[in-house]
Amino acid sequence: MIKFNFYILSAVFIISGCGTQNNEIEVKRQIGIDTEIVTECQANECQGDDIISESIDAMSFKEKLDTGEYILIDIRTQEEYENERIADVQNIDIYSNNFDARLDILDKDKKYLIYCRSGHRTKLGLQRMRMLGFGEVYDLVGGIDEWNKNIFEVINTK
Repeated sequence: MIKFNFYILSAVFIISGCGTQNNEIEVKRQIGIDTEIVTECQANECQGDDIISESIDAMSFKEKLDTGEYILIDIRTQEEYENERIADVQNIDIYSNNFDARLDILDKDKKYLIYCRSGHRTKLGLQRMRMLGFGEVYDLVGGIDEWNKNIFEVINTK
């Protein structure tokens, strides 16, 4: 029972915090990222070896999305995705056991835009996609919360 409560409390802290270093380490553990290995991409931008991975603001994100050249991925939970999302997006939950497998079937040569609720999980997703060899990935700083502050369109089912 104590172990179960620990997992529940951990999940609550991870989902609600979405911004502290301890939460980042826990999410990295959940999706299998070694916290010692993932240091090369700690800044907002990683480039080199024909790989571009960068955190960008909502306006830049929307501009890229509007070109039609990018595949949009929401890495939040299924419940979050069902409540509110940007149109024409696929959901790949970063907390799911098959996160890497679902990413691995995607074409790594295409361009991707990823987002979560507040931007914390996408930094981890960005790092993971870089480690898996994706060529060009951008994450939305501030996540869908920032998207909403800019009054960009969303599908809202609440």
